[in-house]
Amino acid sequence: MLTTQPDKAGLHILLKLACLVVILAGIHAAADILVQLLLALFFAIVLNPLVTWFLRRGVSRPVAITIVVIVMLIVLTALFGVLAASLSEFSTMLPQYNKELTRKLVDLQRMMPFINLHISPERMLRRMDSEKVMTYATTLMTGLSGAMASILLLVMTVVFMLFEVRHVPYKLRFALNNPQIHIAGLHRALKRRL
Repeated sequence: MLTTQPDKAGLHILLKLACLVVILAGIHAAADILVQLLLALFFAIVLNPLVTWFLRRGVSRPVAITIVVIVMLIVLTALFGVLAASLSEFSTMLPQYNKELTRKLVDLQRMMPFINLHISPERMLRRMDSEKVMTYATTLMTGLSGAMASILLLVMTVVFMLFEVRHVPYKLRFALNNPQIHIAGLHRALKRRL
């Protein structure tokens, strides 16, 4: 039995939608890696003019990239230092904040009978426990240490991209000179592997 023309069109649409679902699922599965690569690409695009500026001043590419990466690391370290100092100051001020909160809750407790609310201050304080805040701060610091590992990977990827950026036009010209030849070669290589 032969399929009619509308059935073939429907099958083609269904096949394209299935391919789209597979592609989107792959992108979703690789989201962590793709986000890192896209962020590294963004930094490489932003930092490349600075590297080019150093190159025009007569500095060699490895030295220029080293200078740019060191400046980037200093800025990131300063940002993390400010964040860590703020978190440390918050943790030292937490008992004072807790006392102030208790005082305000007692004042609120005095006003509650006038608005027909009857909640004990102890119950309110249990909801706003300083231990929970410290647990949250500890979790935040643990997350920051994990972020430092990601930043190290990001910096290494940016360095690689900055070294490779001058070769990209040649590689694209070679790949897109006659794309049919390269696609046919890729197809043959895949057939041999499978």
